[in-house]
Amino acid sequence: MREAGTEGYSLVGAFEDGRQEAVAVAGYRTFTMLAVGRALPVDDLLTLADTRGRGPAWARLTCPAGHPYRAAHPQPLH
Repeated sequence: MREAGTEGYSLVGAFEDGRQEAVAVAGYRTFTMLAVGRALPVDDLLTLADTRGRGPAWARLTCPAGHPYRAAHPQPLH
């Protein structure tokens, strides 16, 4: 994970009230392409088995406070 972090890989998680662990985690990176501009691909998306089927996990993910993407896009990632 340390090496991935130096390559721009980041993690965000979705949490539910009453649970200590994240119910979904996404690994992503951001970069700029000449053809399309800024991109934020989700490389990994994991959910706990007992929380699947409640709607798309990515709809519950938000960037942590202070993250540059959140400053420009305060709404949930989708």
